[in-house]
Amino acid sequence: MANSYLMLYSKPTLQKALSENPSLEKAVWKVLNSISVESMLEEGRVYGGGLHKMEPKELGNVPVNSIDELIQSVVNDEKQEAL
Repeated sequence: MANSYLMLYSKPTLQKALSENPSLEKAVWKVLNSISVESMLEEGRVYGGGLHKMEPKELGNVPVNSIDELIQSVVNDEKQEAL
C-alpha cells in the first residue's frame, strides 16, 4: 500500500506558464506520473521492515528536469507563433 501526496504547489515559473497556457497542465501531469520508482526511492529513506518514507523536502529533491524542458518548449513555440 502506498500513500499519496495530496497537495503539490507549483513554483512561480511553472504557475505563470500554466496560467498562460492551461493545456500545459496535462503535459505536466504526464511528466509527474512518469517519475521512476527508483528516483523516488533514492531520495527517501527506509525504516526497519522495509517501510519507505519520504518527507516533503526529500520529495523536492526528486529530479523532474523534463518539466523545465517542457516549459521552455512551450515558451519557444509561443515565440515562434508570435513571429
